[in-house]
Amino acid sequence: EKFWYFGFSNGKVFRSSTATIPNVRATNDAEEDITNNLDDTFFNLIPLLLDPTDPIVRNVLYAGFHSLWRTQNAKAPNADDVTWSSILTVSNDHLITTMAVAPSNSNVMWVGTMLGTGSNPQNGHEVWRTTNLQAARTTTRTDPSPDFDLINISGLPVRPISRIAAHRSDPELAYVSFTGWADDGKGNLWKRSRAVSSSGVISFFWEDISVGLPPGLGPIYSVAVHPTIPNWIYAGTDVGLYVSHDDGANWSAITRGPARVPISDLTWVDDHRLIVATYGRGVFELDETPNPEQVIAEQVTYLTGNPSSGHLENLVASDGYRMVSGAGLGTTRMELTGRTGLPRAGVNLVGFRIESSTIDGSTFFTPQMTVELFNFVTGQYATVFNGAVGATDQSVKIGVAGPLAAELINAITGELRARVTWSGGVLLSSAIDRAHWFIDRPNTPTMVRDLQLSPENINEGDVVTLQGALTDPDADDFLTLTVNWGDGSPVQTRHPGTDPFRLTHRYRDNPAGQPSGGQYPITVTWFDQLGAGNSKDLFVTVNNVAPSVHAGGARTVYVGAMFARHGSFTDPVADTWTATVNYGDGSGVQPLDLNLAQRFTLRHRYVTPGSYTVVVTVRDDDGGVSTASFVVTVKLPHPGNSNGALSAVLWAWFYYELVLRRYPATRSAR
Repeated sequence: EKFWYFGFSNGKVFRSSTATIPNVRATNDAEEDITNNLDDTFFNLIPLLLDPTDPIVRNVLYAGFHSLWRTQNAKAPNADDVTWSSILTVSNDHLITTMAVAPSNSNVMWVGTMLGTGSNPQNGHEVWRTTNLQAARTTTRTDPSPDFDLINISGLPVRPISRIAAHRSDPELAYVSFTGWADDGKGNLWKRSRAVSSSGVISFFWEDISVGLPPGLGPIYSVAVHPTIPNWIYAGTDVGLYVSHDDGANWSAITRGPARVPISDLTWVDDHRLIVATYGRGVFELDETPNPEQVIAEQVTYLTGNPSSGHLENLVASDGYRMVSGAGLGTTRMELTGRTGLPRAGVNLVGFRIESSTIDGSTFFTPQMTVELFNFVTGQYATVFNGAVGATDQSVKIGVAGPLAAELINAITGELRARVTWSGGVLLSSAIDRAHWFIDRPNTPTMVRDLQLSPENINEGDVVTLQGALTDPDADDFLTLTVNWGDGSPVQTRHPGTDPFRLTHRYRDNPAGQPSGGQYPITVTWFDQLGAGNSKDLFVTVNNVAPSVHAGGARTVYVGAMFARHGSFTDPVADTWTATVNYGDGSGVQPLDLNLAQRFTLRHRYVTPGSYTVVVTVRDDDGGVSTASFVVTVKLPHPGNSNGALSAVLWAWFYYELVLRRYPATRSAR
């Protein structure tokens, strides 16, 4: 019997055998309270998880409260007989929000928490992990607890955890999403990654992979990993669904299905169908099929023989859980049917893969397995494999290529059929560990049209524009455009689809070591989700622009007075500069100090009357030179100056400087 399991906000766990989720506000005879001895009630929505490593009977269920609870008989005929055991108690004031079992290792489970309650969440969380989840299970209803360890959360934001998704192929790695707003500059989606030192020491660290998401997304309520492509990551945000095809380096919005609404949950139905639950805007199913497509069996019909144990779910993966058949008259024959949602046009290969074993009562014979695929044009089965199958799993992968491949798919319904027969010897039973079709469609590389760079010759500090459009006859492909501007700036990545794109870039400097300017190579690359595409190099000439100096106009000063003035220069780019000044009175060329505001100060005392040309020179690091000049007229103060005190001082200084110090002979003669 199949059940729905659901939790209430009052800490109760129910099950229902109805085909749809019951109305939880009304009395329903099909609802059964299985909380029983689960003595950990709490006023919050309860995370539930059916153990994915128990696909045969679906009897192991986990529930998160202040503790993590497990039952091994969730489908007990009598609801009162469902018994729970506490296998993890988290820290005080923490509440479990999510659980995840690693697909690559059924002994690994991740658990995430939040501090506070659902109605009063606080900033805080924990991450727990066990590596002996299944080893601690027994056949009794009271089972020992697995060994959970707290994971180092250094670097993670201090906010409630919403979801944990285990890495598909590496049980040491996981993805963690957070609710709340990123007022601390840290994002809400992180990955636990591995680092290996030069001496071979392995360590783990948390990496923020939400940096590529648009800013201001706020909480991330759910995260999921594609079942067959580990670097396809899906994030359910406060404003819609996003996907990354490169393990979180770049993100794009998925506009098929849900609108820009909160995405509360993400769940895989099989290896390509993603169920997307929204907050108040419905539930959607998205087809995230890679190429080649895998089609699992939706129905099994026995022509001879009979089912012994297991069911359809056991055919999805090679995991040791099998669909076992008993022989009838020494022969078992079954027909499997599946369905593809994509058109058969363009298909260049259809194949079938099966892992099977047999048990034979004779010591003299080895049973034979025959695989036939149905041709929907001829209306007949054709044998594609016939060979011996022993007591250990044998993997058979056969395919039909060329024009006949499309004929194995129903043109209207997308149906596929396979017939498998075990015979010979004294056949006692046969078993299938995995069975599915695979469909390969030729992938056309992404192309670009009307690619144009303008202008192609600029001064440093100016902007260039790159525009064009990507094209791809494969309508469902995910297209990526990258631009390396060649000047050391970060590579720019966009996902424009087939809409025209327009990118701009400002060149802050001309190429180093080329005073008059030089060329930067611009590498434009485009590709689909399978990496099929091309690239092209364009070139832009960037000319050096010399700084422009502003030193002011003519000035008149008196002998011995301090001449002082502030000046400045401008340069449109991030060069480095040096500056000198020649005051024109024979004192020589002197360095000038430049501040960050591109300003300088002139200070000089002239001791001899006359006209002097002051020249200020500024050089940039590319050899560009600019000068500015003005005339300083130096006069003797007039004896009749109204400021008698000043005149007296100046005349005394003048007498000392010109008569006594410079003409000592005159002084001695007197």
